[in-house]
Amino acid sequence: MLTQAHHGNELSLIINSGLFPLMHYILKESEVDRAMQPTPEKKEVYVILEEQSGSYRPDLTSLTGPEMSRLLKIGTRVVRGIDWKWGDQDGPPPGEGRVIGELGEDGWIRVQWDNGATNSYRMGKEGKFDLKL
Repeated sequence: MLTQAHHGNELSLIINSGLFPLMHYILKESEVDRAMQPTPEKKEVYVILEEQSGSYRPDLTSLTGPEMSRLLKIGTRVVRGIDWKWGDQDGPPPGEGRVIGELGEDGWIRVQWDNGATNSYRMGKEGKFDLKL
């Protein structure tokens, strides 16, 4: 995992996952006698983090319904999802809309479509996911 090339988002996940503090704790608590080891010379190390924000796009097609639900915030653009059963409420294909309400604990979220229609859709209710990014 740490020997592969990672993008900025992935590096952030690795750093924030707590992996480094865990490694530090394990090394600190191990029975290694540091007094017998020679003291290394101090060396300067420079690290360059290069992010290619324009070329990297996360693959949203592989997200599961629950993962997608967590990404739906007010203002997020959406289209019909895998469990869509609401006819042409979203207008002619590709019907796009905008989330206008928070995802409720009941698993429903409110969307306003580009055709002007507004309605609520399942994002977890009955195990169904009517929308996708």
